[in-house]
Amino acid sequence: MNGYAALNFIDRRLQRLLALTLVGVCAGAGPALAVELFDGAVQVHGFASQAAIRSNGNNNFLGPSSQQTSFRFTELGLNVAARLDERLNVAAQVMSRSAGADAHGALRVDFALADLTLQDTETLRLGLRGGRVKIPYGFYNSTRDIAFTRPGVVLPQSIYPERVRAFSDSLDGVAPYGRFSAGNVELLFEAALGKPRLDDKETTATFLGSSVRGLFEGDRAAIGRVMLQDARSKWRLAYSQAHLNGDYRRAGSDPLAAGQVKLELSLFSAELNLEPWSFTAEHVFGYASTKNFGISRPDVSVPFEGAYLQGAWRAGTRWQWFLRYDTYYQDRYDRDGSRLATATRLPSYIAYAHDRTLGVRFDVSPAFMLRAEFHKVTGTGWLPVLDNSSAGSVPQREWDMLMLLGSLRF
Repeated sequence: MNGYAALNFIDRRLQRLLALTLVGVCAGAGPALAVELFDGAVQVHGFASQAAIRSNGNNNFLGPSSQQTSFRFTELGLNVAARLDERLNVAAQVMSRSAGADAHGALRVDFALADLTLQDTETLRLGLRGGRVKIPYGFYNSTRDIAFTRPGVVLPQSIYPERVRAFSDSLDGVAPYGRFSAGNVELLFEAALGKPRLDDKETTATFLGSSVRGLFEGDRAAIGRVMLQDARSKWRLAYSQAHLNGDYRRAGSDPLAAGQVKLELSLFSAELNLEPWSFTAEHVFGYASTKNFGISRPDVSVPFEGAYLQGAWRAGTRWQWFLRYDTYYQDRYDRDGSRLATATRLPSYIAYAHDRTLGVRFDVSPAFMLRAEFHKVTGTGWLPVLDNSSAGSVPQREWDMLMLLGSLRF
């Protein structure tokens, strides 16, 4: 990319990231601690993250990143947890999230739940959460909004795509969970049953295109995750299964009927920790289906697949480097997109994406973190639809992206 000279980061809006850096350096002299109230019975945590993103090839990610440096990826959160008695805890988190053309920073309740312990012994713990709960999916979904818990500025898009984020965010319902310990091995399970939150434009545009006027709303969801891990954190294995359904709400003179969307998937996850190295891999496959939208849009069920492999090296206590290969296929039986191109006359590369990433993390303090990563991508399979819907702007097959992030927590 001509020495990456096209990515001109001399932009006054970079002051946002620099200001966050300065705040983190000044505030990061001590450890990251919660604010405790009522003799520790109530704890308050918070976080703030700001990213700067630049890409090329007319390929926009979380903002107009191919025309200018995009600062439209901001995460702010405040959560409160309280222990009411030995068996009952309550917790809630309020978030403001800006992410490209869809999310504009409106405040929302990310989760709000009551957690009841049903049994708690040395070897067995059982509990039940109810309310608005996070969806247990893979290694990172439940805490994906907190930058300190992610293995990168954003999560691998083959497994945790931003453009259908609403499917894996949270749901209103119940979540039973448990943990069984035997020696140095632990077996954990968690499920979530209820109504998913799908009322965002990007999810609708991904399945139906950017010109539709209506929105999806959650119908029902059933998600489960089983994890086997070493109590000393040397390894962990997980399997996640999800079934999510949504109904389409027509708007105005919408030509589409009130159809349905369904997402079914299976996810295998594995991690091995060998100080100072860590290796993580996840592999997902399933079906994305739309039906009953009328004669202008036939019923479709597409078998998608995605996977990534990441290796990380901890260079001391503050520095961490990683390499990742991330691959996604919209249709695992049409991996090169040739059948899609023949049927629709669209570019074949919209059906897949292969992302090679080099990243680095520096912990200025326990409370403040900086990240930088470079992506070299072939294909546009996971690019957000609304960020790339401008007339006359055609995303390119080969493209690069540079991402910077500053994140503060307490």
